[in-house]
Amino acid sequence: MVLEARNTVLQDGTEVVLRPIKPEDEPLWLEMLGNCSTESIYSRFRYFFHWESPEIAERYCYIDNDSEIAIVAELRKEGRKELIGIGRLIFDPDDESVEYAILIEDSWQKKDLGNILTDYCLEIARNRNLKRFIAQTTTDNRKMIAVFRKRGFMIETNTKDSTVNVLKIL
Repeated sequence: MVLEARNTVLQDGTEVVLRPIKPEDEPLWLEMLGNCSTESIYSRFRYFFHWESPEIAERYCYIDNDSEIAIVAELRKEGRKELIGIGRLIFDPDDESVEYAILIEDSWQKKDLGNILTDYCLEIARNRNLKRFIAQTTTDNRKMIAVFRKRGFMIETNTKDSTVNVLKIL
């Protein structure tokens, strides 16, 4: 599946390009994570993720698009590119389900980027004829739970490990 870059505009008028991640995005990915709070990192990875190593960045930037797609939200700031969010789809081997994860840089939260990335990733999953769209977050990540609820996801709270599992039948 070949994905084209897509231009979009956030609530505050900021122009953003949504596009698949590329290996050369590694320094931008590292910079984005460096701009995220510990809480945002924890909400995305569900543990205190040590992302600073080149090996970790390589794992998240050099991907096989048949099994995984990462859509970055890129903007140009003072003539240079900056990543401000990433939506990641990980396809299961039977190609019926996809697991979704998202990370938005703290200063870009509450500007509709989570909704925009989620809708684009849902569109990709539907175009691939998948049956289930699955995600997990922490119980205190009310912003993402609201994004899922708005789209009609089934939401189940796991009190044992303070996570929320969400499912959308496509």
